[in-house]
Amino acid sequence: ACSAVFNGFSQLESVISSPKVYGVLILALCELGHVDEAYWVYRKIRSLPAIQACNALLDGFCKKEQFELMWDVYKDMVSHGGVPSVVTYGVLIDAACSQGDLAKAKMLMDEMVGKGIVPTVVIYTTLIRGLCSESEMVEAESMFKRMREIGVLPNLYTYNTLMDGYGKE
Repeated sequence: ACSAVFNGFSQLESVISSPKVYGVLILALCELGHVDEAYWVYRKIRSLPAIQACNALLDGFCKKEQFELMWDVYKDMVSHGGVPSVVTYGVLIDAACSQGDLAKAKMLMDEMVGKGIVPTVVIYTTLIRGLCSESEMVEAESMFKRMREIGVLPNLYTYNTLMDGYGKE
């Protein structure tokens, strides 16, 4: 069914079969849980779709724990001029933490800040969750303190994450 829609788009005028249309198709497929089909469309189009479509694909692979494909899409996106957003970094940091690669998660956080992108409470909480899951409570506390110092307010999930971490000690 996906290839029929794709082929139908391909036969239409170029205005309609633009990267925007394919980006919407990728978003819709990811939203429906059809990440493999979305990836098929991503590979078939000749130009990079909008960052939102790329983020949906990255997030879909992260949720399915298909990390190798996720990192491949990210590398491809960047090599074709895609500029990671705060959402992109959030997905990548979540993936790195899920893989137990805290060094990579911290490197991504540093890279993000270095590019002038301000981490959100979601990104801080994700990193704190990763640190807590690896029993790195001192570092989790340090991250919690740092987020508050720069003006990012913790939310209920942040506090719950820390309490869960303390409960596992």
